[in-house]
Amino acid sequence: LTLVCSPFYWEKRFQTPNIDSLIKKLDGRLRVMIGISDEELSNEYFRSDAYISLSDFEGFGRPLIEAQSCGLPVIANSSQFTEIVLGTSFVDIKCYSSLYEVLENIRTNYGELQTKGLVNSSKYSKANFKKSVLSIFHE
Repeated sequence: LTLVCSPFYWEKRFQTPNIDSLIKKLDGRLRVMIGISDEELSNEYFRSDAYISLSDFEGFGRPLIEAQSCGLPVIANSSQFTEIVLGTSFVDIKCYSSLYEVLENIRTNYGELQTKGLVNSSKYSKANFKKSVLSIFHE
């Protein structure tokens, strides 16, 4: 399991005695990467099997869309934002009573979730963004 975090959020939300204790208990099975480069982040996406976001609030959702564009099923909290940006292309963690059930859904529906995510993320490509902006000027 890899936790990727910005230095700001690590210091404000995650750097706690509980997390330090968990890291020690997991004895090498949890990697914490703080403040990594875009290239390192891209490599982590491609090494991963799924992307989990437990945030109750996400700005535009760039990390979720980036993960989908790398073919990763996305597990996230449902919110007005996620429903607008991701539609039905993610697993809503709030619909399950345990992480096991979430992971079983991913295992069972991996290909479908991967395909839905790739289709969804293509809506946010630079080319599509450019077309949208140009269409405004042509109207």
